[in-house]
Amino acid sequence: MSTDSQHPKKKRINQSTETKEMACVRYLDGEDGATIAKSMGVGKTDIYKWLRSHSILPRSNSESNRHTPINDSAFSTITEESAYWAGFFMADGCLIDSHMGKAIKKFEMGLASVDVNHLVKLSKFIRPEHTPIFRHQRHINPSGSIGSHVTIAFNSEKIFDDLVNLGITPRKSYTAKASECICMNRDFWRGVIDGDGSVYWSKNNPDYYAPTICLIGSHNLMNQFSSFIFHHFPDTRKPSVIAQRNISRVRVTGKRASQLANILYGNSTIYLDRKHKSAMEMIAEAGKPRLH
Repeated sequence: MSTDSQHPKKKRINQSTETKEMACVRYLDGEDGATIAKSMGVGKTDIYKWLRSHSILPRSNSESNRHTPINDSAFSTITEESAYWAGFFMADGCLIDSHMGKAIKKFEMGLASVDVNHLVKLSKFIRPEHTPIFRHQRHINPSGSIGSHVTIAFNSEKIFDDLVNLGITPRKSYTAKASECICMNRDFWRGVIDGDGSVYWSKNNPDYYAPTICLIGSHNLMNQFSSFIFHHFPDTRKPSVIAQRNISRVRVTGKRASQLANILYGNSTIYLDRKHKSAMEMIAEAGKPRLH
């Protein structure tokens, strides 16, 4: 006669939300359910249950057998695209080097849902033959309203290492600093501004608005941006780097902002559409103020 002591029940371990989300990200990035389950020490049925809870449909057999490789050399050479996306990763990207105590090399990008088409451009650059699948999440804005954002993730040791060599590192928010090979590249700074900057018309006095370009980031990175601007405008004063707690800010207004917009966005082929539109308006109006 069998007893519970002779055949003890297998203890079921409740997995954390973070673990479940990581499994979903790995599945969206192309790994199969069995491989993910084995590496996490759970059953394959658990993986598909987590996918369904995140509204992710399992791939068909034909889709599972389709191989869509990542372009591991995407950042090995400095081009307009690689420099731009390096800048965008510097601003809005996230490099992850560990999970649950294990070393990994993963990188991801999250943007407001309104900018999802920009993530499609990123996906085509890193994984040209792959139809991107995004992780959709909701969040509460500081104002109390509900917003939404989308995230895309990739696994590539080569790209991870190349990004680190360009100065884009894990936990970079307050320490970011671009490498010497890219810190004077206009495509890189366009990417940074598209991620963390503003291209707009500011109200400088009661009568008119002035073209303005503003960027926030680590103190080191803002010093580099100030040097980049001064390199192009050596006859003017070097822009001030204004400290704001743990980060700093560089702001350019007026005619010089219009000229800077032309340096950054003129004749470019990759950009965030809405900021490119603002930059083109500044260039067309040649830095003239807008009357109220």
